[in-house]
Amino acid sequence: MEEFPEYKLSVDLKESAKLLSREQAKYLVNSYYQWQDKRIRDKHQKRKYESEGSPHKLIEWSYGVNKLVENQIRAALGVWALEYKVGALLQSIYGVGPVLSSAMLAYFDPSKPHASHFWRIAGLDPSFKWLGRVKANTLVDRVWPKNGKNIDLALVAKHCSE
Repeated sequence: MEEFPEYKLSVDLKESAKLLSREQAKYLVNSYYQWQDKRIRDKHQKRKYESEGSPHKLIEWSYGVNKLVENQIRAALGVWALEYKVGALLQSIYGVGPVLSSAMLAYFDPSKPHASHFWRIAGLDPSFKWLGRVKANTLVDRVWPKNGKNIDLALVAKHCSE
């Protein structure tokens, strides 16, 4: 397979990434996972056709393009997350990289001054009322999109506080 060069974000794109709104970052986080899914599917198809001895050059190309775009989005999200003190802190935690830190910043409000803001959304607030299975399932049915993708965490938090 021809290796795709690892393009680095240009200085202009890095500066542009620093100016993303939270909504734009949410969009890019979702986009990142969609590109990742495409790349994984292409990799499986490539393996399948290789094992059958079938031509697969175009699928191989598609895999490389998806990997390249995925890496570019990851880099842009990393630049954006590092604009926040919390983002830098999150990225210093083993296992939390640019995408997860950006997702947390995009879906949780980074302007909140205390960690307890994140605790509640993560389910770690001891004062939070336990719903039980039936009420929790009802809540999930109210907020989960029919297609099962791009759940709006703000909507979930709103319904949890009711």
